[in-house]
Amino acid sequence: MMDKRRGLTRIELLVLFGTIVLIMLLVLLAQHRSQHKMKEQSGAAIACMESLKQWALIFAMYTSDNDNHFFNGEGGSDGSWWIDATRHLWKTRPEILLCPMATTPLAKGGRSPFVAWTVDDISGSYGMNGWICDPPQGKTELWGQGPIENFWRTADVNEADNVPIFFDATSPETWPRETDNPPGFPGDENAKGMQRVCCNRHEGFVNILFMDWSVRRVGQKELWKLKWHRNYNTDGPWTRAGGVQPMDWPEWMRHFRDY
Repeated sequence: MMDKRRGLTRIELLVLFGTIVLIMLLVLLAQHRSQHKMKEQSGAAIACMESLKQWALIFAMYTSDNDNHFFNGEGGSDGSWWIDATRHLWKTRPEILLCPMATTPLAKGGRSPFVAWTVDDISGSYGMNGWICDPPQGKTELWGQGPIENFWRTADVNEADNVPIFFDATSPETWPRETDNPPGFPGDENAKGMQRVCCNRHEGFVNILFMDWSVRRVGQKELWKLKWHRNYNTDGPWTRAGGVQPMDWPEWMRHFRDY
């Protein structure tokens, strides 16, 4: 009986070899794109932190000229109260209002969490912790936020290295509380409080300027461990000490480090 088994023909070998080479090239291209993207993100994160360091100088100058106190919080809403108060210190370099990862407003095609906010003629992608304000005497709240005892008022505090001032955010202002739920997805345009900061532009981290004028990156879940206002509980319900469980977090946050 004739043995019908045979080896591959020359043409079949060439096709097989060509297929293997093509697959290898596609893998190398994907790796190159991934590495290039990581380098871009790393460079943007560094540039973002450099911008926040410039803001540290701005706020240090402002408080130095104001008897070590922050803004009174009065004026225009939606962040105009701090934008206008500091305008003379940044107006020649408006680019520092923007995180390099979020430079395009929603109206011009920006997409969350990589989207800039717009207030009048100004675009930015950093937000202010409203609790740092120094409301005028007699006020019981500020922009609907209270009680008044929560406000820091001055930069001269013992916990300065854990008090956020300025950070990556989807809104120019926010008043986080320990009971704020995390956003269902990063960069929710309807977010409030802590959700406006939990926007994930830097691969699981948020860049933050603190009240001691230091800048560092903070984990997404670590946001609930910062001292946002004077009476803020850093062991609140969204911390391990407060009893949060891994499955309590939205799916997009579950793989991040717990605090």
